[in-house]
Amino acid sequence: MSIPLGNVIFELICFTAFVGICAGLLKFRYSTKYNILILTGSIVAVVCIQAAILSAASEPISLLMTLLPITAYLPVIIAVHILAKGGFAAAVAT
Repeated sequence: MSIPLGNVIFELICFTAFVGICAGLLKFRYSTKYNILILTGSIVAVVCIQAAILSAASEPISLLMTLLPITAYLPVIIAVHILAKGGFAAAVAT
């Protein structure tokens, strides 16, 4: 079972919008430099996880789409929690 390229592109657009909205709504705890480093680090972690799945899986696109909430959104959610000035409540509200 193959997943159409349109679905993959749609998921990339959704993930990019998610990261942009989270970054736009947060009151950041640290300086701009550290905020960018932490958010970039979480996105690099996502890319590394996705690359590892792509290189190791027999049906990589299907597995990527299935595990996307864990492999892509979870690291960004953790970064949002770390960056939120108001703590857990602000991160949840974002």
